[in-house]
Amino acid sequence: MDADPDRRFGELGGRLPGALRPRHVDRFAGERAPAGPKYNRNGTVRQTWHDPLGWAGLDKVAPPSRAPAVLQARTEVLEAEAATLETEVEVEGDALRVRDLEVRALADEPALASLRSRGTEELRDAEAAQAARRRRRVDLAETSRAVRAELIRVASNDWGDPRAHLRHEHHPIPPEEARYGVLIEAWSAVSVSFLLLATVALIYLGVLSWWATILVVIAAYAFVEAAFRRRLNVLLLRLTLLLAVIGAIVLAVTYVTQALVIALIALAGVILYDNVRELRGR
Repeated sequence: MDADPDRRFGELGGRLPGALRPRHVDRFAGERAPAGPKYNRNGTVRQTWHDPLGWAGLDKVAPPSRAPAVLQARTEVLEAEAATLETEVEVEGDALRVRDLEVRALADEPALASLRSRGTEELRDAEAAQAARRRRRVDLAETSRAVRAELIRVASNDWGDPRAHLRHEHHPIPPEEARYGVLIEAWSAVSVSFLLLATVALIYLGVLSWWATILVVIAAYAFVEAAFRRRLNVLLLRLTLLLAVIGAIVLAVTYVTQALVIALIALAGVILYDNVRELRGR
């Protein structure tokens, strides 16, 4: 008999299937270490690590040495598909006209109404399929034209925007935003001290009561903060909604009796209207 049961249990757990292995998870332990360049915060491998070309959007870009050949091959494929589709359009067009004549012929026989109905549905389906072929033919023509134009540009070493493949494009911070950021940081550094000094000064001088002083200081701070953060319109809108709600509550409490009387009169009118309409309908 093994003298160390913990080691014995560990060996047994190593041979168990994954669903039966004992799991020791500390949900409050937090992160063991920074995520680093390879792993995300949830433990998965970053795309920048295992697929840098896909992350940068370069896996879809053909190398310059192969781009002309790829475009030429694609042009040939599009033209071949367009030629095949053109033949299908002509053949199905002839069949569509024959089917339309058949449906018209069935209209002269009343006993064949069900057969004419099925023929009409099949004719509509055939028309929709033919319209789809014509749309596809136009799409192939436009795509082939664009590919040939791209081939001409590539042949002349015109590769377009070199950043067109980027999906995570970054730009330097504009100077005006940088200056605005410095102003925000300065306000954040002095705002708390200014708030405390203003509160102490108003209470010490006795200009307002202590609760009025706190309300005034908080309101002024919120106004200045919203102005610095460029959210003054949002603040004013929320303040307007809050005052509207408070006004509605005050009106409801003040005129609760009148509101109840009006509601009862309206209810009586609705009931009377329904009863009179029911009597007139008899």
